[in-house]
Order: sequence, then C-alpha cells, then structure tokens
Amino acid sequence: LWGEGPTLKISFAEYSDGKSRFVVTAQQMTELLSDLFGVEANVVNYSPESIVLRYTNRPGKKIPVVADADLSANFQYVLNGKVVLGPDSVVVYSDMLTLESINSVSTERLVAKELKDTLRTKLALSRLEGVRFIPDSVSIMAPVEPLVQKLSLVQVVPINVPEGMRLITFPSLVKASYFIPISCYDSVNKYKLTATVDYSDIHVGQRTLPLRIDRAPDIMRNVTLTTDSVEFIVERL
Repeated sequence: LWGEGPTLKISFAEYSDGKSRFVVTAQQMTELLSDLFGVEANVVNYSPESIVLRYTNRPGKKIPVVADADLSANFQYVLNGKVVLGPDSVVVYSDMLTLESINSVSTERLVAKELKDTLRTKLALSRLEGVRFIPDSVSIMAPVEPLVQKLSLVQVVPINVPEGMRLITFPSLVKASYFIPISCYDSVNKYKLTATVDYSDIHVGQRTLPLRIDRAPDIMRNVTLTTDSVEFIVERL
C-alpha cells in the first residue's frame, strides 16, 4: 500500500524434484517470506500458502482442434459451409504418457440457435489436468446466409422401364420450386435436380403417373414440384 511491492525470487533448481514437479511447501514459503521481509517482520497472512506446479522439458505435440458446437440457423437462413477454426491445431505439453494418449482436443461447448448472420466468436479449449495447450483458445466462424426462392425447369426421367419398352411423358420438363443460399443463386444450374416417374406405377386404365423428386442437392431446401403428375404413353421398341 505504501510503496512498490517486493519480489520474491524462488530458485527453480532448488525446489524442482527433477521429475516434472516444482513444489514449495507452506513451511518453506513462510521461511522465504521471513527472509524477504527480515526477522523483525511478522507475516500475518499470505496467499497462496504453497506452490505446486507441474512442468515438462519434453517437446510439444501438435494435435487438431475439434469444435464442440450445436449450431442452427433461423428457418429463413442456412448454415452454408464448414465451421472454420483458427487455428485448427494447437501444441500440447505434458508428460510422455499423457502426450501419447491425446490425439485431439475439443473446444468448450457452444450452443447457438436461430442464427441470422455469420457467427464469429472465440472459444477456450477444454481443460485437462496436467496439460497445457498453446494457444489455449481458438476463433470459430460459422457461415450463415439468407435463403432465397428459385424456380427451375427439371427433366422428367422414367425409371424401372423394362427392356424393349419406352416410357414417354407429357410434359418432359416440369417446374420445381426450392430455396437456396443467396450466394448460390447464379450458379444453381450446375447442381442437377430431376423428377422421376416409375414404370411400375402404371395400372390398367391409368392416364397419369405420379412425379417424385429424385435426391436433391444438399444446397436446395423444401423442393416442391408445381405439378404432382404427368400424362404418359408406352411404346414397344
């Protein structure tokens, strides 16, 4: 309170056991403080009462970081792209047995719901006894984009047609409606979307066949067709 605080210097060599532990007991701490302030001083209280540290002289081990994150976007938005960690790996220091048992480290748990914008934040790494990570935290970025509606013409593809037969539909193209991330709006044509009609659905007297969406690309959401069936004829080749 009245001047510059004194510094207590403790010899690493004197208090290290040479086996990865540095220990100053309560009695040793009292003696060190008495020497620092002089025998006439009365040390009433101090903290910490003792020091117990672990150390290693082994080289560190580089391990990947895994994001422990539960993320979801608002219904009008989408998580579009991978979660990016920076850095995506850290160096871990510990004793030999511990180092051999650690192959990755996770971040602290992150829960974020109803996201409407790209998430950027910093996460600490999970704590492990007797282990130090450098760095001990990472940044995380989860890209979030708004969804926009788009209409496209898609090909009607017959399936399960027997050999020697041909199934022709009218029309051969139908409109599909779906939502995509806004960044994909101009490049959506490179993603293939098809509608199918199944030959095995044909029954006597039937004039139309039901349409089904083939597996849609992952970037497309809520894919629907503007018509649920098409007319058809069957030809023998």
